[in-house]
Amino acid sequence: MSDSIGHFDPAKEDIGSWFCRFEEFLLTKDIITPVAGNDAPAHAAALTAYNTKRRAWLNRLLGPTAHHVLVIACAPDLPTAKSFEDLKAILTAHYRPKRNKNDERDTFFNRVQKQNETVSEFALALRRLARYCEFGDMLDSFLQSQFINKIRDARVKDKIRDGADNFTTLVANAAKHESDLRPDNPAPTADVNYVRHNQQRRKKWNPPQRGSF
Repeated sequence: MSDSIGHFDPAKEDIGSWFCRFEEFLLTKDIITPVAGNDAPAHAAALTAYNTKRRAWLNRLLGPTAHHVLVIACAPDLPTAKSFEDLKAILTAHYRPKRNKNDERDTFFNRVQKQNETVSEFALALRRLARYCEFGDMLDSFLQSQFINKIRDARVKDKIRDGADNFTTLVANAAKHESDLRPDNPAPTADVNYVRHNQQRRKKWNPPQRGSF
C-alpha cells in the first residue's frame, strides 16, 4: 500500500478536504484513537504515542510548501515541538481564513450556469460556494432556488421548477432531463425496417414503359 496521499496543494484542494483524506489514511495504518480504560497512566501513554504518530505522518505527507508555512508559524520552535492539533489549527487558519458571509452570499446568488457546464457541474459549484454562506437549516432551500433560477436550458427549468424533496434529488432529475434533451440522444422511433417495408408497399405502381423489355 502506498505511503502517500499526495502533498497538499492549496491551488487544487481545500485544507479541510486534505485533512479528511489524511485521517482516512491514518486508519489504513491502524493509527486510531486509543480507548480509555481503567489504567489511566497506560491510556495517557497511548494517547501520547497516538498524537506523536499523527504529527509525524503530517510532517511527512504535508509537502514542502505547506510545511514551510508551519516552520514560519511555529518559529522559534520547530513543528515537531507542537501537538498535532496545534499544527492542524495553524494550517486551517492560514489556508482557510475567516470569510465574510455577506460577500460569500453575494457570490453564491450571482452564480449562473456557464456555457457548456452540465447541470451536475453547476450543482457542485453551488455546493462549493454555499459552504461559507452560513445558510443553516435553509441551505437546501437556497440551493434548490438558485439552481432552478440560474440554469440555462428553459426546457429543463420548466420540468423541475416545482422543486424536489431535497437538492440531491432535484439535481438528479435535472440531469436526466438534460440527457433526454441532448441532440445525440434522439427520441425512440418505430422500427426502421417495418416503416421502410410499408413505404415500399404504398408506392404507386406504374406500368412498364414501351421498350423497357
